[in-house]
Amino acid sequence: MVITLIFLTALYFVFALVNLRWAVLVLPLFFPAYLLNFQIAGVPFTLIEGFIDATFLAWVVRGIWDFFMAKKTATHGVSIGKKKSFDFKRLSWKIWFPIILILVGAIIGTLISEKEIFMMDGRTIFYGQKTALGILKGWIVTPMLMSILFAYVLKVKEEYRLLLDFYTGSSVFVSLWAIWQVISGQYLTPDLRASGPFLSANYLALYIAPALLYAAIRWREFLREDHGFVVFRWLKALQARFGTGLDGSVPARMFFMLAFFSIGFALFFTKSYAAISALLIAVFVYFGFDSGWWKVWREKKNAKVFWGVLIGVLLILGVLAFAVFQADPQKWNKFFEFTERSSSGVRVEIYAIATHLIAEHPFAGIGLGQFPLFYQLQGPRILGHVPYEWNMLHPHNIFFAFWLNLGILGVFALFWILALVFKKVVHGLRSLSSQKTWSVDKLRLVGFALLLVILVHGFFDTPFFKNDLALLFWLIISVILWPYL
Repeated sequence: MVITLIFLTALYFVFALVNLRWAVLVLPLFFPAYLLNFQIAGVPFTLIEGFIDATFLAWVVRGIWDFFMAKKTATHGVSIGKKKSFDFKRLSWKIWFPIILILVGAIIGTLISEKEIFMMDGRTIFYGQKTALGILKGWIVTPMLMSILFAYVLKVKEEYRLLLDFYTGSSVFVSLWAIWQVISGQYLTPDLRASGPFLSANYLALYIAPALLYAAIRWREFLREDHGFVVFRWLKALQARFGTGLDGSVPARMFFMLAFFSIGFALFFTKSYAAISALLIAVFVYFGFDSGWWKVWREKKNAKVFWGVLIGVLLILGVLAFAVFQADPQKWNKFFEFTERSSSGVRVEIYAIATHLIAEHPFAGIGLGQFPLFYQLQGPRILGHVPYEWNMLHPHNIFFAFWLNLGILGVFALFWILALVFKKVVHGLRSLSSQKTWSVDKLRLVGFALLLVILVHGFFDTPFFKNDLALLFWLIISVILWPYL
């Protein structure tokens, strides 16, 4: 198995040398491949890390080759133009600044981590610095390298939309896995929730919820092109249009139909209220801005538009809440129990511990990946009693996670990046029109909606601090900030 994974990584390096653009484009298809791992000289790697590192190395090799070839031809009096593989000015200091801050915060978090320390039972050793180094490599540096590749290799908006297409493809794969679990009853989780290849249903929900919104957006655009639901025309044209690409062709429509229903089915059976709520909020925001009802209400102060949309959203929430209740009444009832060993009660304790730790370590945080240790050792002291749950990997809040893992520098960098995102998106809203299909402004609005799913869900769970979720975060940030730099 290890030899096979190393061979695949080497093969991907050759692929990147031959066709760098496509090697970069298909990377999101392999995000879940972090579950496959191997070691080189004792250093652990996941398969997706290997692919990204191999692609980055290929980009560097090609850049060096271009530089020397340019220098060689110049000495012979041949002009080759102003081709620059390493034009670092393409990303301004406004982007490099938060990236550097996150790196510095992560390095500090690694340095302050304990090398080895016993957990509460006095027998289990927590290898703090080894954990921090793994997180630094897999969750911080590698996703950043991928994002830099997007910025320097991809040039036009259609390529960034393809990145989202391939990410959706990976979401379909893990969703079909989850559907198989529902049908067969062979769950990986003790609470019988669909999780796909992951050990937690929340991990699956965090990964696929943005893809469900993206599939819905693509379908909306197909219907807009056809002026309605014209299935029979698609089927009639299937043979003639097959193989015409992923831009409105029948194969694309069929793929996103499969994506919408498979991902939606899988998300429902994760029974993640946070993911479903975040998705609905993002749907309301995206389709509100894209359809222009917000503009009508703002300019004409038409109360009917506002109340019509609000009532529609409340009806959808009511139907969805009823469906979730029917699927798992016990989980629904426990959702409102804050003094028992329920998800809500456990989260109250986690937040109490997290905020207390932030108050005690406001500048550097507690170290990269050290929350499980501090939760177990400091939790009883902070709460005054034994927590409902002994083991907890994350603080179940993206802002608490940034502060505890990366310190105040990480929090500042996160808000800096979000400020850049909001500036780009708000500026684009001024010229956004429902007729401008997949303009840069439309693409940025789509990216913002996907990011909103992550941020809203991030109030109740921990995105970013996991291999595939860190990659997804930087993918969406790239889609919003990089096109037409």
